[in-house]
Amino acid sequence: MDALIRQIARGHWPPGGKLPSIREVAEGVRVNPNTVARAFQELERTGLVETRRGEGTFVTIDTKVIKDCREETAREVWAEFLVKIRELGFTNEDVQRLAAELKEEGKR
Repeated sequence: MDALIRQIARGHWPPGGKLPSIREVAEGVRVNPNTVARAFQELERTGLVETRRGEGTFVTIDTKVIKDCREETAREVWAEFLVKIRELGFTNEDVQRLAAELKEEGKR
């Protein structure tokens, strides 16, 4: 499900865009179609997608929902990063310094 959320958050499927079928996703990631169906149901509960009987599953057209999802995903990624970087012994100051250095490198 995380992979689907990240793809939606980065715009892989635009608002209103049709997602691949459950079978296509299951074959692509080599998991049971029931697992994918549950993931689609969870995405629908969050409002990120809607399923139209006989048509398929579509990304919501509500751009605020997509934006909120994108920001929540970024927060989760950032939290995971902080856990890993702290495991390496970095302080908050180290993280800020590294971020500033990487930002400068990105300007070049």
